Amino acid sequence: MKTILDPCCGSRMFWFDKKDDRAVFTDKRSERHTLCDGRELIIEPDMVMDFTDLQFDDEQFHMVVFDPPHLKNIFKWNETQILTKDILALTDQKPVVGHISGKRSNTHWICFLKEAV
Repeated sequence: MKTILDPCCGSRMFWFDKKDDRAVFTDKRSERHTLCDGRELIIEPDMVMDFTDLQFDDEQFHMVVFDPPHLKNIFKWNETQILTKDILALTDQKPVVGHISGKRSNTHWICFLKEAV
C-alpha cells in the first residue's frame, strides 16, 4: 500500500527518487516538452486527476506533499494571492516541514504527516 500522495506532482522536481514506490503521483495533466535549453520536461503522473477533486478514500495516505501550481495569475502558490495562514486554515493537520523560496520569500511548499490514530 502506498503511503504518500503527491497530488500536484508535475515533473517531480524535488523528489530524490522520481519513481519512489511509496508514493502515488497525480497531476491534472500528462505532457512532454522540450525546454529552450534542450532539456526535456516530462509530466507523467500515475493518475491524471485534479487536486480539487481527489478520488481517494479518507485516511488513505500518511503523508501528502502539496505544491500546487494551479492558481489564478501565477505559476506557483504565492503569498501575494493566497496567504499561507488561509491554506493552513483548510485543515486541522499540523505541517511538518516546508520551504520558503523566491526573491521575496513569497512562494511556499508544505509537507503534512498524518499521525496514526
